Amino acid sequence: MGDRYTTSRVIVLDTSSVINGYFPTASPPHYATPGVIQECKGLRASASIAAALDLGYLKIAEPDSQSRAQVAEAMHRIGAEISETDAEVLALALTLRRQGKVPTILTDDYGLQNLAHTLQIRYSSVYTRGIRTIYTWRSVCEGCGREFTEHRKICPVCGGRVKRVLVRKAIGPTHGSPDRY
Repeated sequence: MGDRYTTSRVIVLDTSSVINGYFPTASPPHYATPGVIQECKGLRASASIAAALDLGYLKIAEPDSQSRAQVAEAMHRIGAEISETDAEVLALALTLRRQGKVPTILTDDYGLQNLAHTLQIRYSSVYTRGIRTIYTWRSVCEGCGREFTEHRKICPVCGGRVKRVLVRKAIGPTHGSPDRY
């Protein structure tokens, strides 16, 4: 990918990458969200975060509102359920991409990898093998079979229980190596 890829490449850390032993280096630049920092507090990983911040190897950054909205729309579209911190990590990667950077999210979280793939954001695992299948989920009433785009517990039509079901899975080379997108 040449010089632009090398000079604009950045790493965005998810909590799982730090918990599984990843330590940021001086190059490429590493970013984390306030949510990731908060989730690491009180864990052994917090010492790694503190050291990386002290050395200047890690920057804390917030995603912009446009990126947050884009993540929320993608979650809604594929029926993804991820934590607020994971959504923040994805949104930060989108924000950095808008700034001309080439982000790679380091995460062992399969739900986060699934959504990163959907958003065409590079991702890589630290400890696990990484996803091999992309999932799309929907909420479906067990009583009448009606599908809902947003998750709910009770069907407003028949009063039946609504559960989250796998609607589609695309099988293929989905692991987010640096050259994936």
